[in-house]
Amino acid sequence: MEQLFSIIGVEALENPELFSRSWVGIIGHALSSIFTPMGWDWRATASLIFGLIAKELVIGVMAVLYGVSEENLSQAISAAFTPISAYAYMAFTLIYVPCLATIAAIRGELGVKYALIALAYELVLAYVVAFIIVSLGSLLGLG
Repeated sequence: MEQLFSIIGVEALENPELFSRSWVGIIGHALSSIFTPMGWDWRATASLIFGLIAKELVIGVMAVLYGVSEENLSQAISAAFTPISAYAYMAFTLIYVPCLATIAAIRGELGVKYALIALAYELVLAYVVAFIIVSLGSLLGLG
């Protein structure tokens, strides 16, 4: 339980494995089982959480969690993803919720009910498309 309340400081930038014990890591690990069929680890899953704030954060957070600079991120991604799981990740990122500001705007215009419907629809659609990409890729022997 003490790990839940630990604060990860700048030392995590030198030792990225410390992030696995932070709130980001705990949430990423908890949600990673949902995304295991796509071949994504907890770091890829945690990066998607930050994408809810703004999509452009996904790459930056991924670089931090993998412990590499953005210039060296391509090597880390190549090691962590198969080509098919990378395509599925890109599709998921493009399709799921644009950002929380969009959901807030929908809530303001249409109400909470429709904002939640839009949120659920976008998440389910993104998951289904990513799952189809991985499944078809596996059937065709591509990944």
